[in-house]
Amino acid sequence: QDKLIQLQNDRFLYNWRRMQPEENYPRYKTIIKAFKTNLKLYRDFLNEEGLGAVKPEACELTYINHILSIFLIKLSLCLSFAMQTTFN
Repeated sequence: QDKLIQLQNDRFLYNWRRMQPEENYPRYKTIIKAFKTNLKLYRDFLNEEGLGAVKPEACELTYINHILSIFLIKLSLCLSFAMQTTFN
């Protein structure tokens, strides 16, 4: 599955993860819609079961952009060269 919901005592997390190299990131609009839909399902479940309401204390949106390792190597070399020429 490329979608994952994690429930903890103080968190409701919705994740998308690339499972195949050819998969494209579904973009923010798709992710936030799925997050809201699943959060509503969770809230409805808690309400129906008499388990109380979700009371968010904080919200966080994290986007991790995996940069190709060859780019990082080139960036590292450029920074190393720039520091050597600046401080020598």
